[in-house]
Amino acid sequence: MSHSETNANAETKALKQAMAESFFAIIGAPDDEETAARADQVVERLDARLAPPSESAPSATGH
Repeated sequence: MSHSETNANAETKALKQAMAESFFAIIGAPDDEETAARADQVVERLDARLAPPSESAPSATGH
């Protein structure tokens, strides 16, 4: 496993942990909009990390 793969796996693991902590924070404060917004950001970042590469995304050459 390369250094970049190890870093990516560590970041994914950290995001998963942050997501779990966010869910517990929401359970503890269900009406707190700031807590919900932070949790939403974590979920969006994790979703982007786990999403497969888009076939419609422009290539590095711009074609």
